[in-house]
Amino acid sequence: MKKVIQKNFYLICFLLFVGLTLTISPLGDDWYYKTAPNIHFTLQDLLPARSFWRPFDAVFGMIIGFAPRLFPYINRICVIFGHILNVYLLKKILELLNIKNTRRSKAAEDSTNSGQIAENSEKMGRFTLHPLSFAILFAMFSSSVYATVLSPDALNQVFSLLFGLLGIYLYLKDQNTVKYIIMSAISLFWKESGIVWICIIPFIDIMFSVKRIKDLYKDRSVLKRIIKSAVIAVLFVIIYFTARFTLFGAITLGSSGGKHALSFFSPKTVKNFINIFANALSGLDTIALFVKPVNYILLGITALLSVIFAVIVSWAFISKIKNKEDMLPLFTMIVTALVTTLPHVIMGQAGEMHVYPTVFMIAAVFAFLFKKVKISGKALCAGMLSIFIAFGISGAHKLVAIYEYSNSVKELTEEMHEIYDPDKSLLVISADQKSGYSVYSQSAAYGSYYGYSLKPYYGWKELKLEHEVTKGQEELDECIEMNRDKYDVIWVISDDRITVVD
Repeated sequence: MKKVIQKNFYLICFLLFVGLTLTISPLGDDWYYKTAPNIHFTLQDLLPARSFWRPFDAVFGMIIGFAPRLFPYINRICVIFGHILNVYLLKKILELLNIKNTRRSKAAEDSTNSGQIAENSEKMGRFTLHPLSFAILFAMFSSSVYATVLSPDALNQVFSLLFGLLGIYLYLKDQNTVKYIIMSAISLFWKESGIVWICIIPFIDIMFSVKRIKDLYKDRSVLKRIIKSAVIAVLFVIIYFTARFTLFGAITLGSSGGKHALSFFSPKTVKNFINIFANALSGLDTIALFVKPVNYILLGITALLSVIFAVIVSWAFISKIKNKEDMLPLFTMIVTALVTTLPHVIMGQAGEMHVYPTVFMIAAVFAFLFKKVKISGKALCAGMLSIFIAFGISGAHKLVAIYEYSNSVKELTEEMHEIYDPDKSLLVISADQKSGYSVYSQSAAYGSYYGYSLKPYYGWKELKLEHEVTKGQEELDECIEMNRDKYDVIWVISDDRITVVD
């Protein structure tokens, strides 16, 4: 059984994720984003908009527009397939960087306690430490990847990372700058945050070429290559933004307001940084924390397990510093993780989906950290086990939450369909005050995107409906009076139920 699982690990993971997600309804912006079926595709869809330039999303929407019934199933399959490929590429990259699984026995642990590492992996016994396997499992099953893996519109997030990792793999394997630039460009046109991949070439060069910073001055060819890759990165960024400005004109970097607005130096930047790395590093049950009422039991358990893991990680890090082993690759990977996260840190509001690429970089950091680390093997194993138990609890809770959310959207959509008349203009007013969190728990009104979930019933044609979101009874009354004569029908959605305004 063990050999079967090892041999078919990626296939098993693929089938597991597909089985868990195919019955979940599209939610929120899944209904209207570019990766939804687009039966009105024009070349304009390929050009940059005010905040985004994601032509591959537009092409995907056009293709699925020829067979709308495949939505969201084909989206989910592609997202999950991309996630599996990302984990596989992470494995190949770490292998190229000489990260291997190290076997340890009781004898090895005793020698570790005396300050020595047993080097012969073939002569070790029953106790096993696998830094490479840990990194793979961490990236595959971290509870922070669920927001991406469970979202049909997450193609851009997954494939932007995919081509970024593919570029790194090809560069480490062949040191071919042209291939790396092409992969980075594809990553960028999946999602704007892909621009970071071209910017980390110098860090990859350092990690791959030298063991100590002072070695750069001994081998000038390495230093020249690093400078060259840095110049290429700068030119690439200049060309990209020149193209965006030329094609769109009065372009803004991000939105002028809302969750996509950019903030380079503000308290929000610090908050986003903490949120992203806290999610990426831990198995904290964020559903238990942010969805009311707070589930203190699950929150406490996952927090405790995450703290245990954090203690072991800190112990390993201190041990690395004391023994001065593999410090340059480790710190270079940490810097790479920070750089990869920057585009999401400067957003107005970084969501849980934006943690996805950071999880992979953190997994790589742990692979370097746990490589030949001189701490108790049993303690390290306990730390690893604790984080995976936390992932299991948090992941299960998130699945339950999104299933409940999905079912409420399905029920509301059926209710809408029974009373909707496509020949009449409709205003949908959401008066639901339910607090939500990420993709897991929102109001059913938002989950249906205020009526967009009706589109599949009408061949994905544009519907004559608009929406407003109100807070409080006074604002609701004002909205109804202002729009009473503008629309044939007005619906008010509150507590996941529809009231037709007379």
